[in-house]
Amino acid sequence: MKPSTCRLLWRAALLLPLLSACTKPSYRADRLEEAVRDICLREYKFAAVGKLAGKTLYASIAPQNIVGADLGIDRKTVERLYDTLLTVTRVALSTNAKVDYLIVKAKDTNTGVTLTLLRYVPDIKWYFYMRISRADFENRGVLEIDDAETNQDASTWHDVTLPEFSARLAASRLQQKITYNPLVSIFVRVHRVRGAFDGGVVTLSLDKYQPVGGLSVGKSAPEALPSDELLRRNVLEVMDDILKKYDRDKVIHRVRVVEDGGRAVLDYSREELFEAWRKLPKKKSLFPTE
Repeated sequence: MKPSTCRLLWRAALLLPLLSACTKPSYRADRLEEAVRDICLREYKFAAVGKLAGKTLYASIAPQNIVGADLGIDRKTVERLYDTLLTVTRVALSTNAKVDYLIVKAKDTNTGVTLTLLRYVPDIKWYFYMRISRADFENRGVLEIDDAETNQDASTWHDVTLPEFSARLAASRLQQKITYNPLVSIFVRVHRVRGAFDGGVVTLSLDKYQPVGGLSVGKSAPEALPSDELLRRNVLEVMDDILKKYDRDKVIHRVRVVEDGGRAVLDYSREELFEAWRKLPKKKSLFPTE
């Protein structure tokens, strides 16, 4: 998916606070799932399934032709994702329920691939009240693409936590930095990046990691490959930013980057990561990642 398409989807929620200015909630806590379904059907003419899991509001639309004949994202699918994101944001900002996270899912009818959008509700409010810039707001949205083998059934939908959101956001941003820039993708060949949080550790898993020039090395190796150093710089940049924005309570103690075989490529404590990023020269990169 192109960056411009992602930006279009993230901007879907920007005007929603204007729709929820009334003091009385429009949607009761016990009717959020029904509200998502009814709005999508009544106003946008397509079926959607809603589910509230703790403080996370989900919406899944019927299978779509996500990839068009020109190998780009199908415009109709983009519009439906836009409308669904608009719907869950509208509901979340107009209810007496506590909703912190919004998740929208769509599955491709041909490949079985699932596209997931994840948003942190306070980010939407902070943008509306001009506490963050548009560019910052767009950087705070998670975009995930999972293959057909990944179970995306509603039974797996769970309440997202802030550390989990942070891990998934880090993976999403790293994925975009690698795949959206052809120069970077040549040097750091990664099929997919996945983020998880467990026991105080954020783990970023690189699927089919194949750095150019040989095997990757850890941070303590005397001579790292250019591809390793490029990966390290981007991991440090992303995690430094995310930890400062979302982990003020210092729940995340460690950040690990592992290959799909389980071998650690990078491994930093929280303090080591901040120090490593501080020591990196901040000159303009030969391979810009944004």
